[in-house]
Amino acid sequence: MIYSIPYLPQLLNVTNFLCFNITHYYCWEYDASTKKAMKKIYDLTSSATDRKYCMGINWVFEPSTNYYILKNQMFWMEWTHRGGPDDIYDYYYLRDDDKRIAKKHHLKRIESFPLSKTYLAVL
Repeated sequence: MIYSIPYLPQLLNVTNFLCFNITHYYCWEYDASTKKAMKKIYDLTSSATDRKYCMGINWVFEPSTNYYILKNQMFWMEWTHRGGPDDIYDYYYLRDDDKRIAKKHHLKRIESFPLSKTYLAVL
């Protein structure tokens, strides 16, 4: 015999609403701030498009940073690659785990993103 629970549909709707995540996909919290970071890079570089800028990234950001370079038509930026950020670049988009690279190159943080535990840095 099936019992009817009063207000079950409403209860399920409230539960679904409370579980709704608008900042990032469940498994991609690390990438939740890439859009903001690339907007900041765009703002910093779009006034001087007469040269090519390069950005060192943690390898997990390669697909999304290249997406925003293409989407925002940032043709003055070189494509990012999975080679890692341990080299000389104009800008860096790093995770908190990359502290040794920041120390090695004496990087200065431009902006931090607490949600994804990432930050933008420059030499």
